[in-house]
Amino acid sequence: MLKNSCALDSMKRSTAVLPDANCVQYYSPGHLAKESFSLMTFKLAATYIAFNSAGTEMLVNMGGEQIYLFDVNSSKHINEIMIPQNLTFRKANLYQPCCKSLDISEKCHDITKVRTPFCLCEYMRRADKLAERNWMGDTYAAAREYLFIIQHCPEESKAYISLIKCLINLKWSKEASEWFSCLIKNFPEMKNLQEVVDLAMVIKTLIVNKGGVDELEKVDPQEKFLRQNSLDYKTRFLGHCNTTTDIKEVNFLGQEGNYLCAGSDEGVIFIWDKYSTEIVTALWGDVSIVNCIQPHPSACFIASSGIDPVVKLWSPMKENNQDNPRIVRNLPTVIEDNQQRMSVDPFESMLANMGYRFSNPGGSFPDGDIAINEVPTCRTS
Repeated sequence: MLKNSCALDSMKRSTAVLPDANCVQYYSPGHLAKESFSLMTFKLAATYIAFNSAGTEMLVNMGGEQIYLFDVNSSKHINEIMIPQNLTFRKANLYQPCCKSLDISEKCHDITKVRTPFCLCEYMRRADKLAERNWMGDTYAAAREYLFIIQHCPEESKAYISLIKCLINLKWSKEASEWFSCLIKNFPEMKNLQEVVDLAMVIKTLIVNKGGVDELEKVDPQEKFLRQNSLDYKTRFLGHCNTTTDIKEVNFLGQEGNYLCAGSDEGVIFIWDKYSTEIVTALWGDVSIVNCIQPHPSACFIASSGIDPVVKLWSPMKENNQDNPRIVRNLPTVIEDNQQRMSVDPFESMLANMGYRFSNPGGSFPDGDIAINEVPTCRTS
């Protein structure tokens, strides 16, 4: 939960949360803004925040989660997906014809952005893939895709059903119930379909099992209002792992800030394309962890540091006309391993990291290309 002062809630839980009198706006991914203690055994913290040169975009590296990009001046509130009454329909409808010719990657690590505007089939396939993959934040991301389809193609009943399933998986019983009512209101002929009947039973069970007092009801009314009106993220970036240290930087890269760079727990430096969200390259930057990574303000260099007692400088130019031996070759494996590590308790992850290092001091990197005790050194001047 990011406030105007970029401060985050403490790791300690309190029975009463008092609002900050100076706070004007919260920024938070929707699934994190609404606390769900049945899903999260620990509170997340932002390990680094960076603004672009214009001050219009904000990057947030969430510990134990993904990297999120926020439009500071956005009007996209998280309550749009929580409350059907806030639903805003768009003018342009999605195309109905099936676009079987479009290739959506089947690889679980590579769910690409939609390339064809207003193509119903592509948005549905992307949303379904996200819901199926179920990495950190995927369920909420899928819900956003289904909401987009509903806004542009309100007669698509499948999107309503899929959105409700996402809300059930998020344990949002109230929101799931409201969207179910919206489904029945717009499609009364579906009321007796077995799939819809089953949904009603699941929602009823979820409400009964939830019981107790909603944690959000314990906070101050102003605080509650700010949380429920948090501005949602614009896009997110996946691949790295951020669970082990208190600081893990992320920064804009390039003259126009068209790229992002961040370190990771397994010692890899990731570089993403800001617009496509795809990983441009990944480099082995440290034998253990890359925490700090900073681009040069005017020259084409990146500085990185981790557990090693050195600071490395990186340039896109080849050294001695040789290919960079630090490029991560088996990137999909590294990405999937990182996502699995983030899904476990941080303490367990820390123990796993320690066990890996101590039991395999001379082992190899996850891609098997470079042994840890044979990491190529940077040329010194």
